[in-house]
Amino acid sequence: MDSFVADRIFVDAPADVVYRALLNAEDAMVWLGADSAFIDARPGGVFRAERSDGSNVSGVIARLEETTRIELGEYYHEASGVRRGPMRVELLVTPHGAGVWLMARQDGLDSQSDWKQFAEATRREWVRATVALKRHVEGI
Repeated sequence: MDSFVADRIFVDAPADVVYRALLNAEDAMVWLGADSAFIDARPGGVFRAERSDGSNVSGVIARLEETTRIELGEYYHEASGVRRGPMRVELLVTPHGAGVWLMARQDGLDSQSDWKQFAEATRREWVRATVALKRHVEGI
């Protein structure tokens, strides 16, 4: 069984615009569907969002590569009193023509009995989040 989920989408915007939207708390509220977000955009900084559906995600920024890569370690997902993690999230921004390919990958999904349902829900969350980011950045 795979212990990761991933999503990839083309965003018609420059790499620096997409990268900044990934690390800006106000933008993150939009693409994460959150009521609040806090991002200390530096290695060792906190990444946290309280989502509109009542779930929370949090992690520590483990690695930043200007305009191309964000890695979150110690990533946790909490919903309905269940805390999953620690996991790792990698956000890659790869320039392509006038836009970028954005890839979100979440590794280290646990193998609890409901692993498949959690993996499917996590995949749906990343698809929704990357589409929301695309629409937000492109202004559509």
